[in-house]
Amino acid sequence: MRPRKIPVAAAAMIFLFLPTGASADASDVQAEALGRIITGDETLKAKPLVRVAVIAGENEIREALALQGALSRQGFGSLLVPLSEPEKVEGNDVYYFSSSYPPQLAELAKKNKALTIVRDSSVVEAGLASIALVLKEGKPELTAHLGRILDEGHSFGDEALTGVHVFGRVEAPKAPEKSAEPEPDKPKNAPPYVLEQSLITRVEPKFPAAVLNAYRGKDVESVVLVCVAKDGSVDRPKTRILKAVAGTEAALLEAVLRWKYKPQPISVCAPVRFVINVK
Repeated sequence: MRPRKIPVAAAAMIFLFLPTGASADASDVQAEALGRIITGDETLKAKPLVRVAVIAGENEIREALALQGALSRQGFGSLLVPLSEPEKVEGNDVYYFSSSYPPQLAELAKKNKALTIVRDSSVVEAGLASIALVLKEGKPELTAHLGRILDEGHSFGDEALTGVHVFGRVEAPKAPEKSAEPEPDKPKNAPPYVLEQSLITRVEPKFPAAVLNAYRGKDVESVVLVCVAKDGSVDRPKTRILKAVAGTEAALLEAVLRWKYKPQPISVCAPVRFVINVK
């Protein structure tokens, strides 16, 4: 039976809720930590069944089988995928790597919108995977890369990331001094698919010639935090660039500000990812 969902506390503080000492089985600790990561993921927590691919090399099969059983006890679907058969990861929502992290699977995860979880924090620091789950003295420690998480189509709220070692963070502008009056219409953060479903008019960015010449034959990736007002128009002051190639920022904003969405009851902000092939 899948555990009851509860509000997600600070992800790096997961160890406060986990068994410790000699009685704590490593696979159960890992499965419990993975469960809390999934619960904190705005994209995954709404799914009735989350499927986890446990990817292992020849020397990690026994450990991977134990983790697979622990995940099943947590109420998640799980599949053991040998490192030599990467094509078997298709159809899973989370890729958990028990050993090495092949580059082809890193690209496949972005294509399939799968959340990547590894056991080496240096891989996450380099932006090659979303989350690192490392056991130290039987307790899990988490590292997250926000840019990579967005690239894989996922998102976590600030509360879920409290205390986590975070990389790829985009510093927000300083908040204005609080006034006596409450903010009349504070946008609600949402996962990317919320805006995708309500988009009516989309205008593609036109990059400067210098950028086109520099990146010809390559993919140019960008991420824009798009904030939409109740009437479906893009909120200019709140919309901002999260990730962009130098020289493309103005073109991205100019295009996005011309988008039109269906009217909605509340204002919403969500990250929108662009991948443009320069020909």
